[in-house]
Formats: sequence, C-alpha cells, structure tokens
Amino acid sequence: LNIIYKNLNPKNVYVSKDLKIIKLVNYVSCFCNEYNCEDYSYASHEVVSPNKNETLYADIWSIGCILFLLVTGIKPYNGLNDNYDIELQLSTTVSPIDYLEDDDILDIIYAKKNRPFLSIMNKCFRFREETRPKTSDLLDESIFL
Repeated sequence: LNIIYKNLNPKNVYVSKDLKIIKLVNYVSCFCNEYNCEDYSYASHEVVSPNKNETLYADIWSIGCILFLLVTGIKPYNGLNDNYDIELQLSTTVSPIDYLEDDDILDIIYAKKNRPFLSIMNKCFRFREETRPKTSDLLDESIFL
C-alpha cells in the first residue's frame, strides 16, 4: 500500500493508554491534490520547497519529527514562530537535532537510554530523501519489536 500521508504530525496519531496500539487518523490529506500544511515543524524540506516533491520519504521525515517530540518534549524547531522561519532552516539543511541549542535538551537526546531513538531520528532526518529508511525498515528497529 503506497499512501502518502502528507500531514503526519502528533495531532494525527492515536496511541492507546497501554502504548501497545498506534494508529494514524484523519486520512483526508492523503486524498487531496494540494498539500496544505498547517505547521511546517513536522514537514520535510522537499514538501515545503517550491517544487513540492511529495513521496513516502516525506512521511519518514515526519515520523522522525514525532519521535523528536516524544524524546525531547519539545516541538521540532521550537522557538521559531512561523512557517517561513522553519522553511529557511530546512532549505539550509538544518535538521531539528542540528537546530537544538539548549544543553539540557541535548543531554536528554544524547542520553544512553535515548540512543536507539537518536539513531532512528538521524536516519529519518537525512536530507537526500532516497537515503531515508522505508517504513518496513523502521518497523524492524529494536524499539518497535
């Protein structure tokens, strides 16, 4: 099944209380011809660029952004107030991890217990989209088994 979600963000992810079930909700954006992103914090650079290249790999970037939020407790590109500023960071190949400046958050992200998450995020944040993992590759990661 090759569905490009296009608007993958925490608002569109349901997690059960016991953390055993994760579901995507609100598939409306999958069927729209025009990508209308509310918040660039979870969008890849190829989606927000003028050429708008929407592929499955754009959703992989968004998965990395959601993991980033879960690990750090802050939104990717935290502190940037509008989509233009985030687009500028993306166009200069600055990933959410590269953008971090707060030492406390950096300590959290590089903590030993979070290294498996950091490894996955780094794979998701590759700027050459064809080098990002496939969904099946992510599901083979030990944290998802």
